[in-house]
Amino acid sequence: MQELPAVLEKTNGRSEHQAAGPRSTEKAAEEDQKRNRGTKSVKTVSFMVPGEPVAKGRPRFGIRKTRDGGSYVSVRTPEKTVIYENHVKLEYIEQTGGFKFPDDAMLEIEIEAYFSIPKSASKKKRAAMLTGDIRPTKRPDADNVLKCMDALNGIAYRDDSQIVRATIDKYYDAAPRMIVTISEI
Repeated sequence: MQELPAVLEKTNGRSEHQAAGPRSTEKAAEEDQKRNRGTKSVKTVSFMVPGEPVAKGRPRFGIRKTRDGGSYVSVRTPEKTVIYENHVKLEYIEQTGGFKFPDDAMLEIEIEAYFSIPKSASKKKRAAMLTGDIRPTKRPDADNVLKCMDALNGIAYRDDSQIVRATIDKYYDAAPRMIVTISEI
């Protein structure tokens, strides 16, 4: 399985692991300085959640009777959602050491969701899926995959209202997983 660096320190928009590309160093520094508006250091956290990505399920409502003859509405989260959100929390804490962004930070989240290739796919279709020529247009919806990141409220950040930019990409792969990158912007 692929090992990911948990916390990367970015300086002027370029990761310490990023190789210098064809741009000249001076020009790259200028562009990065403009993009970050003078920010000296930006934290980025990446972690991987192994297994098939799961969307957040809709809450279930039920009417319950009390002993005295009254009734009330109870709300419960589907068990599959609870299990997956706990899985996300555990993977985040284990892989990042429980790093928490400041309460006033503006955050960007990037999610790469890799789904299993259907067994019914032909060899030709399977090859196209692995190269990214065919991407999943099936459920779960991308927005519901993002909602599972509610699991990180109070753990990675104060509240998901701090997220001001989100990118979600869906792919097929032989090893289903979800790679999440959270950056301070």
